[in-house]
Amino acid sequence: MDQSGDIDVLGKIEAALEQGQLDIADSLARRELASGDARGSLLIAAHLQKGQQWTQLIEVLAPHTEILPENAPMLFCIAQALYETRQYAKCEPYLLEVLKRKPRWAHGRHLMGKLVMHAGRDQEAIPYFREACEIAPGEFKPHLSLALSLSTTGAYKEALEVALRASALKPDNADVQNTIADLRKILEKPEAIKRFNRWPESARAFDDVPSLFQRHIVKDLPTEGFKLRRGMKVFTQGSCFAQNLAKSLQRYDLSVANMTCGEEHNSTFANRAVMDWLQRGVHDAQSSSVAENIGANLRDEYVAYLKDTEMFVYTMGLAAAHFDTNTGEFLMSRGDRASKAALLRRSTFRTTTVQDNVDNLLNIISILRELAPRATIVLTVSPVPMMMTSEFNSAILADCVSKSTLRVAAHEILVKKLPGVIYWPSFEMIRWVGGHTPSVFGTYDGSSHHPNLDMIDHIMDSFIDVFGDEALKATKVVSTR
Repeated sequence: MDQSGDIDVLGKIEAALEQGQLDIADSLARRELASGDARGSLLIAAHLQKGQQWTQLIEVLAPHTEILPENAPMLFCIAQALYETRQYAKCEPYLLEVLKRKPRWAHGRHLMGKLVMHAGRDQEAIPYFREACEIAPGEFKPHLSLALSLSTTGAYKEALEVALRASALKPDNADVQNTIADLRKILEKPEAIKRFNRWPESARAFDDVPSLFQRHIVKDLPTEGFKLRRGMKVFTQGSCFAQNLAKSLQRYDLSVANMTCGEEHNSTFANRAVMDWLQRGVHDAQSSSVAENIGANLRDEYVAYLKDTEMFVYTMGLAAAHFDTNTGEFLMSRGDRASKAALLRRSTFRTTTVQDNVDNLLNIISILRELAPRATIVLTVSPVPMMMTSEFNSAILADCVSKSTLRVAAHEILVKKLPGVIYWPSFEMIRWVGGHTPSVFGTYDGSSHHPNLDMIDHIMDSFIDVFGDEALKATKVVSTR
């Protein structure tokens, strides 16, 4: 086609667009695409962009890119339309293709930065904005975007420098002036700047669980200077999860003991009764039940082990427990079916308060100070879900309330800054990280209650990374479970 023919077709497309005949313009543009000419398609894109008709732009231009898939400007137009209509997952592949074909295109890099920043991946966005500014130093928008992303990540000084450059390009812009004012206030007292720890920005961060634990959970975790060394005595107790932790710790050169407790001892009320039995022996109905459930002949063995224990790991299971319907007294069955049936007839099953659990934890810690005077005490919340409830219409909702109560109680203990008391985030590692990773429960037995054994090993490997010395770390053996 000669030049006059090109002008004639483009003129017809423009005329059709002015008359609202989008279908005619589309047909003409497609005809030109067959010969590799995308100018008609870009005319349509510009017309629809001007009217912010983003949905129509996608509908019309997407088939055009199938005919001419290597045309970066058309791909960019669709990417912009997908971004404006919040179809972010569909937008990214188009932008990646644009940058592959035009790596030095400022608009493409700027939009990619905006896309990943919108997804909360601020660190990933900064290089795109920085490159857009370098490619187009006279463009205002990339500079403002870079300033905002830098301030989001705590790079306030550089953010102010970039914001001032943006102001020089567009001094009357209210957004940049407000940003400059905010940054100057922050930098007036740099010693008062608080560091913000961010949620993992990318879903890909959850692909490597051990690395995620290190970077986002246990990094800078308070340890009070405690170090586990080879041969040290560790005692785990509390819910059934304590036994899983003990088995995982046995992969290292440690002397690990666990007090195996049944479902009767999965609340802090029951754990308090266990501690009372260890301290005073059988002296009332509760301590008698504990002795029968755990084994009266094991008390002396446990007490003797505790005397030399250097670390005591206590896992909290449930905030719900049985209480006498008439007196409100905490009740615990003896473990047999008859006892449990009798308990149900005279009790109310309810979730206890945060303060109830704080009081119980303080009592447990106090007894441990007597029984295990050398021990650093590690509190952790079991990630194992509750099995059933009669209090709520859903065990899932009940479990959320129960675990939340225990976690807040543990936090209240930490706020008191009791010497030698540390929190370990087992619950967060499985239940919060687990929401972003597959197969956290039931991979080896199909149970929705049993955490993946590999996940438990990851938790305890992180534990040793934080608390163990180098010689202990070197003793790890491969799990045979």
